Amino acid sequence: MSSIPKAKKSRTKAPKNRPQSTSALSQPVVEDASSTFSFSSFSPKGDLFAYVSLSIDKHRLRIYDTVTGQSISEHVVDSARVTTLAWTQFDPSEGQKFASVDGDESPKKKRKKRNSLAAQGEAAERSDAPQVVVLGLSDGSLLLFSPSHARVLRTLSHPSSTAAILSLDFSTSGDNASTIYTSSADGSIRLWDARNSNYLASWKDSDRIPFTSISVRRSPEAEDDEHVHILAAHTSIKLLSAEIPSSSSTSLDPDELAAFTGHASNVTSLHWQPAQSEGEPSRHFISMAERDRHVCLWEVPDAGSKEGKLSASIPLDSDARQISVSSAEKHNLLVLSASGRISVFSPSSDLAARLIVSAKRTPGAVKVVSASFMHDQEGRIRVARIAGGVRPVFDIVQYLDDSGEFIPDVNVVSDVSADMLDTDQGVQGATNKRYAESTRLAVRSGTALGHTRACGQRGHA
Repeated sequence: MSSIPKAKKSRTKAPKNRPQSTSALSQPVVEDASSTFSFSSFSPKGDLFAYVSLSIDKHRLRIYDTVTGQSISEHVVDSARVTTLAWTQFDPSEGQKFASVDGDESPKKKRKKRNSLAAQGEAAERSDAPQVVVLGLSDGSLLLFSPSHARVLRTLSHPSSTAAILSLDFSTSGDNASTIYTSSADGSIRLWDARNSNYLASWKDSDRIPFTSISVRRSPEAEDDEHVHILAAHTSIKLLSAEIPSSSSTSLDPDELAAFTGHASNVTSLHWQPAQSEGEPSRHFISMAERDRHVCLWEVPDAGSKEGKLSASIPLDSDARQISVSSAEKHNLLVLSASGRISVFSPSSDLAARLIVSAKRTPGAVKVVSASFMHDQEGRIRVARIAGGVRPVFDIVQYLDDSGEFIPDVNVVSDVSADMLDTDQGVQGATNKRYAESTRLAVRSGTALGHTRACGQRGHA
């Protein structure tokens, strides 16, 4: 007698594809900053734009005139890769001027004399000083490139500095206008004298964790011209106070003034917020981190405490890319996200920020890579976008009317094909590729901002 075969149980096969998330936190996929390499930044005056791109196997720096949109100078980095970029103003002849007044005086007297000279004409000198791009390289060296000279003015290197430079900033005191502070992948903070092409000092934190972002300001105490404050961050943030070295023989041994919980990922940018009242030091700064959709506002504690306070957390539609602070009286904050949305926040007296303006682009052939306030024209933003993946195109967006009120709805329509046509006609070797798509850059009023728990919480991604 033949046995009756057993019925096979039907099994539901597991889907090969990942199910679509229904979480309220789901966001549209946006291009990550690391997927296409580029460093870009507007100059302090906003008339120039630096753009670094990968050209075959080398990095190429191009400087563009933001009015004409034309490339005015370029430099190919042969020896290493660019790992960070920043603008400053630097006059190579400053060293001769200060050398003539130094004589044989002590370092402290030299500093006081230089500060006195700088205070007499610092504003005029800084406005007249040439704008330069400082490139931090993967081999631990620095390049100071001058667009007006179309060449590298200084190359700073030292046998002890061989690790990639992750972040850099500048001292703003009169005596040290050309002092560069760098943080490297070996965990060291180093000081460089660009005026005399000297390496000054270094310091390594006991944690041995590299700082991915630093920000420097002179000591807020008016009578103290001997120290600077350094914000240094990886995931957590430290506020350090360091004595300004007078020579390469001086060691850097900073004191920790405060600590902040920071972000769950590496911090990529730190900015001091201008003081609310003239003559008072700023007690707040802003931070953003990689793969983080929140920008955080922190408060420096009083002298009796070392625990920093989170004042506000600003949610974005996608990862934060860039921060800019207005020099106008209101000190508005601009944030560019990975999706291309530009948001402007106006801090109130109680430090609760409010979303004022939002600018975004519809999907198309352009990518917003940088945005900055126009410091000489209040109420306007300068935007850089890449047309067809080739080169920057610049727009000016007005978000304040003549009475200083925020404009409720502004649309700036740009034809990509026209952008590409201007590109081809104005630059040698430009692509002949044409695009017919159009894009819209919309600026409109936003919604109220609430405080969230994202910043300072470990485990937030």
